[in-house]
Amino acid sequence: MIQLSVQVSYKKQFLFGLVLVLVFLLIIELISQVYLSQNDSCYQNLEKSKIYDGKSEKFLKQICKSYHSLLAYNTDQGLRFPITYFEPNQYLENISINNQGIRGKEISNEKPDNVFRIFVVGGSTTFGNYASSDSTTIPANLQSMMKKIETNKEIEVYNLGVFARSSFEEVYDLKQNFLKYEPDLILVYDGWNDLYENFNQFEEDKTTSYITNLSKFYNILKRNYATFLVIIDIIASLQMQNGESPGAVLDSENMQIKADAWVENWNDVCQIGKQKNFDVIIFLQPILGTGDRSLSEWEKYSLETKRYTSVVPYYHYMQEKIPILNEKCTAAYDISEIFNSVNKPIYITMGHTGDFGYKIVADEIFNLTEYYLTKELSNNYHQQIFLNSIGNIGNDEVEFNVPHGIDFFGNKLFVVDTNNNQIQIFSSEGILLSQFPINGNGAQGIAVTNEKIFVADTYNYKIKSFDHNGNFLNEFGVSWTRDLEADEEFVYVIEPHLGVIRIYNHNGELAGELQAHRNVHYLNSYDNKLIASGPHPTVSISPEIMIFDKEKRTLDYRFPTSDNANGAAIFQNHVFLIDGDKIQIFDLKGNLLSEYNLEKNSEESYPFTQIEVNNGILYVLNTHNNNIQILEMIYE
Repeated sequence: MIQLSVQVSYKKQFLFGLVLVLVFLLIIELISQVYLSQNDSCYQNLEKSKIYDGKSEKFLKQICKSYHSLLAYNTDQGLRFPITYFEPNQYLENISINNQGIRGKEISNEKPDNVFRIFVVGGSTTFGNYASSDSTTIPANLQSMMKKIETNKEIEVYNLGVFARSSFEEVYDLKQNFLKYEPDLILVYDGWNDLYENFNQFEEDKTTSYITNLSKFYNILKRNYATFLVIIDIIASLQMQNGESPGAVLDSENMQIKADAWVENWNDVCQIGKQKNFDVIIFLQPILGTGDRSLSEWEKYSLETKRYTSVVPYYHYMQEKIPILNEKCTAAYDISEIFNSVNKPIYITMGHTGDFGYKIVADEIFNLTEYYLTKELSNNYHQQIFLNSIGNIGNDEVEFNVPHGIDFFGNKLFVVDTNNNQIQIFSSEGILLSQFPINGNGAQGIAVTNEKIFVADTYNYKIKSFDHNGNFLNEFGVSWTRDLEADEEFVYVIEPHLGVIRIYNHNGELAGELQAHRNVHYLNSYDNKLIASGPHPTVSISPEIMIFDKEKRTLDYRFPTSDNANGAAIFQNHVFLIDGDKIQIFDLKGNLLSEYNLEKNSEESYPFTQIEVNNGILYVLNTHNNNIQILEMIYE
């Protein structure tokens, strides 16, 4: 009996002790909740920054509550680096995360033909940290602005932003999860995280597959227990008092490498876009300290107290990459100084703004992409405005004698002045820059690369190459040809008598061929596409446009033309065809979008032969009248 009594006593003591611990934890939790309500750094940042000046305490705290409750987890299973995802199906007061784990509306699995799909990719600024609702983020603002684009297509804009992501994670997620939804345009808004994050994490192989479970456990604690948040807040405060940066990993010695990796990552996507027929436009984002702007007191305080986390001293590495990305992708813009003229508070943290700042960013992105979208989506090329005419009959400067070929490269127009046996080089405005002899026999075609000028010496049955100063480099034999194209690796020669487009290296060694036929005589290119056109009256094969993929060496599109067709060009997924005395504009599938009559200065039939397109400007070669018309496309 005595022994049983002792055992019962031990159980009572254990239960009593357990109750005391639970009561103690409950008291700590209640104290933590009170502490957070009075010392929530999110609320304090919103209040002191005056971003939402005039809004109620309840309004600000509700924003913070939603962001504190948002669940995300990290995983690196099978990856070289951890990647953040949002827990799907979270519907909070200010934030909605759908079944696909992105903010806002879901992407339909099937893409209707009348839909133009835009993905906005980035980190927490794209996601919209501290935005008051799903409708005030950058992508949501862009969606509203798309109403200004006159088109019969439905434009869909999706928010693929996830906080803490750099281009490594963004590109991985695009490839693995979102390219299957067939985007037409990807807008990238990033740069900050690429410089901020520790580059070594992307270089070292990781095997910690338990990160996912730990991350989800962290989220459970974060959402349900104020005590956990207070502990994190206290640790961060102690780190800051000791001059440490909570989570900061500014490995400054790797900044150049990070910028190079940023270019490499997005170039990879841009090249995929050229293959899969979507465009990519890059925007280098603004952060606190970029530009020349009068800062608010809060912004000054933030920049001073958190200077160890600022990547502004290294931002020039990213800015220097914009011209490179502009060449590799559809376009690239540095918008890091867009707040220069803004006299109101902008930043809550080192990079996050509120509704006001996100609206300014969206306005800038829309303004920079509106011209592209109008060209891409407009069903009507309203008119083409005559700007200038280059040349006249003769053998003096800026005079031609039956010019047969033109090419545009590096903002310069190159012309084969056939009967004057020379090359003339003009600026995009039509100003003569230089000229040199080619010693040919009826030379007709021309193709220009970064260092070389290739000429089809038609009746000598040769391809000749020169440097940009006119110095002869080499030559190699071909069958009869009147046109060619070239890139930094290969020369593409249309040889109609053989019914093929032959591919040579720069030394003239045969590297392959594309099957065409005898009734295409002109060749042009844009990015990875080759376009062949232009029938001959003596050939009975039906005339057509043929569009090839240079990298895959496949015929991707073909559609019929009239017997009056001559040269063609591709620009922004549209085909511009010289058809007699007019320009016809098609999509890649051969649907006629518009046509425009050219002004003729001669009674001769169909004097127009070749066309080049550069940034919305058309250069049309008028062989028989010995001039080149320069036209600007106007869209509506």
